[in-house]
Amino acid sequence: MVDAIPEINRALTPFSVGTAKAVEMLLYFLQMRPVREQSVLLDPTGFGYQIDFACTGIIPAGLLMVAILSSTIPLRAKVAGLTIGLPLTFAINLVRLVHLFYVGVHYPLSFQWTHSALWQSVMSVFLFGFYSFWLYLAQEVPSGQNSSRRHLRNMG
Repeated sequence: MVDAIPEINRALTPFSVGTAKAVEMLLYFLQMRPVREQSVLLDPTGFGYQIDFACTGIIPAGLLMVAILSSTIPLRAKVAGLTIGLPLTFAINLVRLVHLFYVGVHYPLSFQWTHSALWQSVMSVFLFGFYSFWLYLAQEVPSGQNSSRRHLRNMG
C-alpha cells in the first residue's frame, strides 16, 4: 500500500536506505560481499533485492507499539515493554533480511516462500508472543502473593 503512493515512499526512503546499510554491514560480518546502491543489495552471483519501507520493520514495530500503548497497563510497564520490544522487533527484522539474502543467494527457488510465508509467520508469532508475555508480566499481582511478576506491579 505504501509503495502505491510514490510521494510517501520517497519521503520514507531514508528508513529503507538505513536498513539496507545495516543489512550490508551484517552480511559483511558473515563473509558475504553484497554491493549496495541506496536500498538495493546485490550479490555477485546475480541475486538481489530492494528494501522498501515495508521491509524496514517499522510496520511490525508500530503494531507492537499500538498494542502496548492501547492496553490498560500502567505507564511505566508500557515504557518497559516498548524499551525491550521495539529494539527486539527491529533486531528480528534485520535477522529476517540477512536470512532472506542468504536464501536468495544459496537457495533462490525457496526465496519467495521464505519471504512470503515463513518470515511473515515468524514475525506474527513473535509479535503476539512478545505482547502476550509482556501483558502477563505486567498484570497486577494480587496482594500477598509471591510472584516473579511483583516488580512490574508497581510500575506506574
